[in-house]
Amino acid sequence: MNIPRKYVIWGAGVRGIRFINMVGEERIAAVIDSNCTNDYIIHNFPVIDFDEYCSFFYEYIIVITVSDGDDIVRFLQGKGNFPFFDLRESISELQGYGEDNLCKICESIDSNDYDNVIVIGVDIFGLLLYEYLEEKGKKVFYYLCEDLNHKWIEMLCKNYRINCISNRDIHNVTYEIVYGVTPEGIECAKRLFSRKVLRESYDFSNIIGGYYNPCVEELRGRYSGKKCFIVANGNSLTSIDLNALKEKKCLCFGVNRIFLQEESSWKPDFYVAADKNFVINEKEAIEAYNTKFRFLVQTGKEVSKKVGNTYYIHCVAHDKRLQGIKFSEDIGKCVYRGATIVYVCMQIAAFLGFKTIYLLGADTPKNEKITKHFYDKDGTGPYQGTTHKNYNTAVYAYGIAKEYARKNGINIYNATRGGDLEVFPRVSFDEIMNHDPMN
Repeated sequence: MNIPRKYVIWGAGVRGIRFINMVGEERIAAVIDSNCTNDYIIHNFPVIDFDEYCSFFYEYIIVITVSDGDDIVRFLQGKGNFPFFDLRESISELQGYGEDNLCKICESIDSNDYDNVIVIGVDIFGLLLYEYLEEKGKKVFYYLCEDLNHKWIEMLCKNYRINCISNRDIHNVTYEIVYGVTPEGIECAKRLFSRKVLRESYDFSNIIGGYYNPCVEELRGRYSGKKCFIVANGNSLTSIDLNALKEKKCLCFGVNRIFLQEESSWKPDFYVAADKNFVINEKEAIEAYNTKFRFLVQTGKEVSKKVGNTYYIHCVAHDKRLQGIKFSEDIGKCVYRGATIVYVCMQIAAFLGFKTIYLLGADTPKNEKITKHFYDKDGTGPYQGTTHKNYNTAVYAYGIAKEYARKNGINIYNATRGGDLEVFPRVSFDEIMNHDPMN
């Protein structure tokens, strides 16, 4: 058996621990984390700083596992040719959404009838899949579809013993299956290889059958032609009398910490939460918040795909590689995060049949601004605002929603007071309450 290839992970938080558990401790050389307090990490691997990495661990590729790794990416890019992977660019499963057994993920796409394969797309999952296929006795080639510097190529070929090939080598290689593991790799494979041999291995929502929730099919089109509000958590909600929604009997979605809203007796009809850690950590508060329906991300801890009025749906986290963000037409298979819970709600609303969608409290502050929610009060306390760094991704996702809505006869309006979201036409909340007959 080959000696496992090792990596240095940057970040010892929840995502770092999950990554270690998925790939196995034998694949970890060290951990970079200046604030590490987790005994599990400290006791099993050396916790180092970047200078120590440069001195003693430079032969290993860095895998950035923190959820907000932009500063680390810029730091590494500024330091020169240090090969690294950003986990946010990899498959959703490695980011914590979906199957957490690496072997099962690889098995779901493994074609046992073929012995000569190509993996295409520079990504940590690509290397892990390469190693899995190699251990299965297959002849594996790694096609470099992206321009890599000499340091990268040396690292892959020499340190990681990867059988790399380029365009000039294709005609001399025998292959039966091509695995595309990134959006760029898939597009490159479509240009170079026959579609018959291509296995798209980036979005597993249609591959891993365990994600599918057939229970939501009973809700498809139930609210056909109706109007709804998606009530987000922006600070602008403090200027809205939510009781008006109750008095007008508006059908509403509420998200995340909307259960902290105490200024009115209003409650949403649909509650939605798509962040896995949030659903786990706020389990009691969510269960105590009575709404007609709940849609929660699958965490792996639920005993059924439907419990009472709660539907568990698979969430795909493709926020960093924008090419991976889609608008789901079947929430039984999955929904796409799009860096904002409002985007998830749009997909659910469309599936339920709503034809007019109003956004409320969707402040969407630009990157340099501080995010403040309606429950932040004076800006202090456990839920105080932070810098919003997903503005561009959210706007990109909203653009996809706008195009889907245009093609499917759905109207999306922004009734938020203030904020920076200008993708959708602005409408006045007061005008809607005074003149729109709603449902």
